[in-house]
Amino acid sequence: NICDNVELVSLLGKNDSKEDFIENNLNPKIKTKFFYREDGPTIVKKRYLEEYRSQKLFEVDYLNNSFINEKIEKEVIEYLKTAVPEYDIVLISDFGHGFITEKIIKTLESIAKKYAVNTQTNSSNTGFNFITKYSNPTFVCLDEAEVRLSAQDRYGDIESIAKKVAKKVTFSTFAQLLFLFTARANEILADFVKMVYWNQYAGGHDNISNDAARDFVVQANQQG
Repeated sequence: NICDNVELVSLLGKNDSKEDFIENNLNPKIKTKFFYREDGPTIVKKRYLEEYRSQKLFEVDYLNNSFINEKIEKEVIEYLKTAVPEYDIVLISDFGHGFITEKIIKTLESIAKKYAVNTQTNSSNTGFNFITKYSNPTFVCLDEAEVRLSAQDRYGDIESIAKKVAKKVTFSTFAQLLFLFTARANEILADFVKMVYWNQYAGGHDNISNDAARDFVVQANQQG
């Protein structure tokens, strides 16, 4: 709703692609470009819930977790080379299910003006989908478990672990406020993002003054 031009690039299964369902449930303003694999279905994750509290009991996934073949990879890269330069930012949702290969990552890193990444850890990829395979992202969004797995540190202090991971990702461009955001790393940071950063960004500002950030932190500490 805050962008005039949004495009979704994703991977579907050739058979029973469920493309109609996807298109019918997307915002009509979103343009789509789908690629199709013949060796697996469109990913479906069925969650079975306990009726009273809607608590998940277990999940059944239908997917092929292996990487796409070289033919599809080449098609994706050629498309990205023509499409990505037209956009201000690329949002990468990397679920670790075989669509985003190393060559595709390198292509995005080389042509995107800015790019943000979430490398999700889920039951199908635990231990094999870390943020450290990306270099110089503009923004990284991880939860605490994903940060700990990337650092291979289960019990350490989360703030120190986040800094360790940030060094591995090697941020280089600070055109905006850049940070490694974790869901529980710092409550003040989480509130700052929700109450200050996104409001400024949505309003068209490309930076936040040191005074504004400092005032927010001081007030947050005073309020406990």
